[in-house]
Amino acid sequence: LKMKDINANDTYVFVCCNQRLTGKCCANSGAEKFYDTMKSELREKQNLFQKGRKVKVVKTGCLGKCAFGPNVLVMPDNVWYTYQSAHDATKIIDQHLVEGRIINELINPYLSKKLTV
Repeated sequence: LKMKDINANDTYVFVCCNQRLTGKCCANSGAEKFYDTMKSELREKQNLFQKGRKVKVVKTGCLGKCAFGPNVLVMPDNVWYTYQSAHDATKIIDQHLVEGRIINELINPYLSKKLTV
């Protein structure tokens, strides 16, 4: 993803899939499976978003927050999530992206404050 490709009306879900040689990393927490689930479910549910709004999932390298991972960043909302399994991708899509509700139980407490909507 390049800056010229970013549309201010779109939502981006950045999924860290970084693999480190030592220490904690998102790849060791099922990041690839989470990303694949997010990508396939978004394809199926794209029609549930407001007309003209696109949601794109982006596989990233390190987001610089390895100690707090696994990490998912939803922009432009600036909400950092963590997850236990690929099933949490469905929760993020259905509750946050479709319904517009923050999922407090998935909020990464080190990176985002608990929010209410």
